[in-house]
Amino acid sequence: GLEEPPSEHSGIVTVTPQDQVLAPSMEQAIDVSAPFLKVAAGVAQVIIPALKPKNTYVWTGHPVLTAFTMDVTVRILNNISPEDAARLLSLSRQHKTTFTGTLHTLALIVLSRLIRAQPGGERYKSISTTIPISLRRYTSTPPTAFCNHVSAHPANHPVILTDGPISPDTFPWDTAAAL
Repeated sequence: GLEEPPSEHSGIVTVTPQDQVLAPSMEQAIDVSAPFLKVAAGVAQVIIPALKPKNTYVWTGHPVLTAFTMDVTVRILNNISPEDAARLLSLSRQHKTTFTGTLHTLALIVLSRLIRAQPGGERYKSISTTIPISLRRYTSTPPTAFCNHVSAHPANHPVILTDGPISPDTFPWDTAAAL
């Protein structure tokens, strides 16, 4: 089984008086209005459909299972040692990318291999993903405050075709850095 040891945390959280303030809504904290050019581009795509980008052969998670199954093809790593995290962060910085960019690219590699292994998987040319982006630094919200100050970065990324094991030398750092 996938048993995990019990948490060493006591479960007691100490809250200081400055942490007890409820953060304002994101709309109150910063200007969230859409830029004029973004609105104009959206209107133009509705008026002239040929301007809308074509998402041909993008894998978006389809097909969705119609029946419940207990088959597991992916295991999620939910514990990484501080030493491994520090090494991965150091490698990311050496290659001019972020920890998020590296983990996202690693996920793209795994998804690419899983997609290609499925019947008909070779028809997919890209993978649709969305990455959450914290806006705390722009809303001046302390890290201990409870809030929903997030945005997202949606994008289609090319399927990454790799054979064999991935190492720091064979990792597609350019993809991670571009993100």
